[in-house]
Amino acid sequence: MIRLALLLGGCAAEATPSGLAASTFALEPGRALQHAPIDDPASEATRWLVGVGDTWELRAGESADGELIEALDVSLSGDLAVEGAIVLPASVSVGAAAGDAVVRDVGPFDGWYGTFDPAAVVEVTAGRAAGEWVFAPGFGPIRYALDGASWELVSYDGQPP
Repeated sequence: MIRLALLLGGCAAEATPSGLAASTFALEPGRALQHAPIDDPASEATRWLVGVGDTWELRAGESADGELIEALDVSLSGDLAVEGAIVLPASVSVGAAAGDAVVRDVGPFDGWYGTFDPAAVVEVTAGRAAGEWVFAPGFGPIRYALDGASWELVSYDGQPP
């Protein structure tokens, strides 16, 4: 019995981390992520999210220097909020909730760009940000929803995390 408990304890130590801080998953200043509509990864209608201080610039075009569509206000004082809507609770673990955001999963996530592990899958239930958001450490949002449309990472600009 003791041997079984030790083996099980060893497995638990390898489990996906939980309780990570939202800041671990935030888009860092200087990083640019290119997203395409979730149902069309080859679309030419891509958008860039560019971290600039306390904002994420939403840009159109072939590069992160494209036309500015909108500057989204971002707050990271515990919870991660975009335009006042919480999109990631302060402590990232399955079931954690804040505002209209609930963490549904923390673990491997297979996206168009590859597998991210760990990734935080969050469901936002109301507002402009309603939909599924997926965050990866060192990247930020690899999938996001805004104004009824969903976008997923297809490329990034800047240094790899």
